[in-house]
Amino acid sequence: SKIYIYDKLKLENKIINNLNTKNIGKIDIVVIATTAKGRFNLIKRVNSKFNPKFWIIEKFLETNLTNTNKIKNELKNKIAYINLPKRGMKIYKRIKNILKEKKDVNIKMIGNNWNMASNSVHFIDLIKWMFNTKLLRLKFNKLKKIKSKRYGYFEIIGVIELLFNKNIRLKLENNFTEKERIIKFRTKSNNIDYNYNNQYLITKNKKINIPEEYISKFTNLVIKDIIKNKRTKRLPTLNSHIEDCNLFIKKSNL
Repeated sequence: SKIYIYDKLKLENKIINNLNTKNIGKIDIVVIATTAKGRFNLIKRVNSKFNPKFWIIEKFLETNLTNTNKIKNELKNKIAYINLPKRGMKIYKRIKNILKEKKDVNIKMIGNNWNMASNSVHFIDLIKWMFNTKLLRLKFNKLKKIKSKRYGYFEIIGVIELLFNKNIRLKLENNFTEKERIIKFRTKSNNIDYNYNNQYLITKNKKINIPEEYISKFTNLVIKDIIKNKRTKRLPTLNSHIEDCNLFIKKSNL
């Protein structure tokens, strides 16, 4: 397992491949960047050995309901975040500012093999942040499992329909036929599209070039926030995410 430890003073990234490593000094922040399977046991070992106060954990949190709840209990006295940073990206901030309506919004994310199994939670958190809303329920349609590029994992083809309060509806679709990956926002007064392939935003007959930002670039920004302010607004907290994570695992039945 790889555990990324950030030194409070130098912001140096250290990788520990063996939890028996000695003389690494005081740990302020730990980033768990492993795959979800077996993550609770890893978190428990790290917490017991190093007792860091701040945690950043990769999504998905775990692979089953029992272990997600064990993680919540293990870190109940810690400050923990989930690595879902789309809320901090320029494109989504721009869309949020353009949209006038904060209810009765339809959103559709569609593309060809865009890793929906793992990336769907990015869009759930994004919509919650954009509209200050809460996920109420979700439904899986015509799901088909296919082999993932990562050994021992799978990808899903099909449709996920999600309902949030304020009548915010999100439809996620992953298929083999789409040539482009696009997210579409529809309200009574606005139609907004962002094309990930060509990296442009279309609204009211205007096309605006806005490059998509890579998730990896936000880690250092989050670390600096935590060191300076003892918190960050760039990521959702573990407690705000875990209910969505559990609902997704329960309903997917995969």
